[in-house]
Amino acid sequence: MTRETYDAIIVGARCAGAATALQLVRTGARVLLIDSARAGSDTMSTHALMRGAVMLLERWGLGASLRAAGTPQISRTSFIYGTEVFDIDLSPEHGVEALMAPRRILLDRMLAEAAAEAGAELRFETSCVGLIPDAQGRTAGARLSSSDGTVREVSWRPRAAHWPRKPCWWPRPRGSQAMAARRISPPPTAGPSASPPQPGGGAGCVDRWCYMHYIEGMR
Repeated sequence: MTRETYDAIIVGARCAGAATALQLVRTGARVLLIDSARAGSDTMSTHALMRGAVMLLERWGLGASLRAAGTPQISRTSFIYGTEVFDIDLSPEHGVEALMAPRRILLDRMLAEAAAEAGAELRFETSCVGLIPDAQGRTAGARLSSSDGTVREVSWRPRAAHWPRKPCWWPRPRGSQAMAARRISPPPTAGPSASPPQPGGGAGCVDRWCYMHYIEGMR
């Protein structure tokens, strides 16, 4: 049986996985993006996006669509310490006039649709049920199961010298299900983005680095 082959296989098509797929596809990669949930399903989550996330959504061309859909714009916040309350006006910076608080059912859908429109192959109600090693024990593909019980195999291939020699499959925190490739190219050697994001940092891509931030909540 001939396997379909991709440059990247991303399991989990919500905000983290879909954003990663969008960036990889825009570099010319052939990407398979899958999720076990139905298209358009919701998930338990907070909704507030910090300035860095809003900057990325604007850069990716999604900010205007989120605002047009009625996403609340946040221009003032409060810090509460016991009985003390500190109200702070958020100043426009870095091209961001206000922060956002989109529902996940909207944010996830828009990111997944953007990834698909850019060229990613998007499949919902599809689960990763196993990884396929090559002769050296390196991950070479995955076994996928669709909602009707059909199991198929797909392969991963190195695309260029700067890609990892094998995919970096990262399981999400307990109770979650996503895995994804981590590095998309070498880190910059100079400038404000010279150091790659570290675990515990924010979601999205900073210049030529992409780091997954799992804030999708426990389920």
